Amino acid sequence: MLLIHGLLAITSAAAFAGYSVDVRLDKSDGYYKVGDEAVCTATLIKDGKPAVGEKLRCTVKREREVLRQDKFLCDGKAVTVRASTDRPGWLFFGFEIIDPDGNPLQGEGIFKHRMKPT
Repeated sequence: MLLIHGLLAITSAAAFAGYSVDVRLDKSDGYYKVGDEAVCTATLIKDGKPAVGEKLRCTVKREREVLRQDKFLCDGKAVTVRASTDRPGWLFFGFEIIDPDGNPLQGEGIFKHRMKPT
């Protein structure tokens, strides 16, 4: 069995216009077999509405190995990331809001896991 973990990593913050991310996997239990494709969708929310014009980056990792990294320009709709693995273990889908300088948004109210992408 393979467990896919959607890491919801951004919390609301008044200092950052109330950002949050709605992350969903195509299987509610998050369990996949080796070789199965996991489909993760994420919608960036700003001030309670789907964000438009904001940049979002998704990093998919297996243990400590980065499998892929995708960048999206949000258009108010969910972004879709697909990933699979050829061996048992965890897959992590981590999301970061990217500021105009190309760096991850940081500060009070933005959750950053010390071992995983935000």
